[in-house]
Amino acid sequence: MSPALLPLTAPAEWPESAVAVIRKELRGRIDIVTPGETGTWNPVTDEIEGGTDDTPLIYDRPARIRELSAREIASSSDSRAVGSHRVTIEMRDGDPLIPKEGAILVVRDGGRAKFLTGERMAVVFATATTESPFLFITVKAG
Repeated sequence: MSPALLPLTAPAEWPESAVAVIRKELRGRIDIVTPGETGTWNPVTDEIEGGTDDTPLIYDRPARIRELSAREIASSSDSRAVGSHRVTIEMRDGDPLIPKEGAILVVRDGGRAKFLTGERMAVVFATATTESPFLFITVKAG
């Protein structure tokens, strides 16, 4: 006879040992911004005039950046996700919501994926659960 299943009385929490393992993998650094307005090039002065700076939502955050596998791409929210990456960051109190459209992930340091340093990628999807201290972000290069 199998034991009876007991109902959960409180949401599950991630064990500190699991959180510590994931924190060790956060070797890159990222920003998440809403892009500013593009200025215009003045051919007389050879300078960009006008425009506005990016607005930072998350600044200089440790992150893990990895390329999605073909299987993960096929099951993601964007089936056309060629050049997609999954980015993991630890959430902090006061983090803003990431807008549904228009957010850009800026790679300050690619960590193991050094070739991504300096890249700007569109945020396709961001997800977390109340049990997880981490935010999982899908971005698309190009």
